[in-house]
Amino acid sequence: MLASLDGPGGSNEFTQLLAQLLSELKPVGVVQNWQVQRLAISMGMQSLVLRSQMAKFQKHNALSKLAGDLETLDQSVLQWEEMRSARDSKRRAGLDPGALTDAEMECIRKLHENAAGIKRVSSFLAETLHDCETTSVVTKEQQDLLREHLGHEADTMLLQLSARSPDQEDFLNELALKSLIFRLEGQILEEKKDPDLEELIPPDEKAELLLRYYAFYSREAEHAIAELERLQSRQSGKLLLPPVKVDVTAGN
Repeated sequence: MLASLDGPGGSNEFTQLLAQLLSELKPVGVVQNWQVQRLAISMGMQSLVLRSQMAKFQKHNALSKLAGDLETLDQSVLQWEEMRSARDSKRRAGLDPGALTDAEMECIRKLHENAAGIKRVSSFLAETLHDCETTSVVTKEQQDLLREHLGHEADTMLLQLSARSPDQEDFLNELALKSLIFRLEGQILEEKKDPDLEELIPPDEKAELLLRYYAFYSREAEHAIAELERLQSRQSGKLLLPPVKVDVTAGN
């Protein structure tokens, strides 16, 4: 219970709340201290309910955004595949697919903005690196495919394929670096999540129980405050009447 009230990531929220209440209310004796602890637990449980509900809203918003991102991803991947298919048709016909157009560069840019697209690029770069290291040759088709996966970044790499570098060491080093960067970026995007948000979201049955007793914790806090005020007033010699309970019944 207290571990849950202390908030996510060991933030000690309940411990700090209790310490603050003890400092402000200055209870004396066991009974007054118990009322302050009762108040702290009631306030902490209300805070836990509110945090869990906020976490649910945030998760719902995140899932909605993810659904939108997946729809965008499907469109961007489809456009990229169509672009590659059109250029591949030219290659099979013995034609030069030519330089990348602005529209094709936009397809490549969108591909680099999500985990699935980055994974495709990373896999291609790793395979190309292996083939080039094995054959010591970079074919014209491989150069075209490199452009279709990296865009204008590929042109800088391909400039290193010159007569002064017959072993292609500079190009292969750059290819290995690009492959590593895309692989790491893909891992980061796939593993990125908010652990604090997940920790805040209770199971459905627990969330329902917390909501059911939210009013109870509110009343507990009010009763604890009233009882503490009564005890402290009696201690100081003042008379403080207990709160008056009034039941209102609607008649016919």
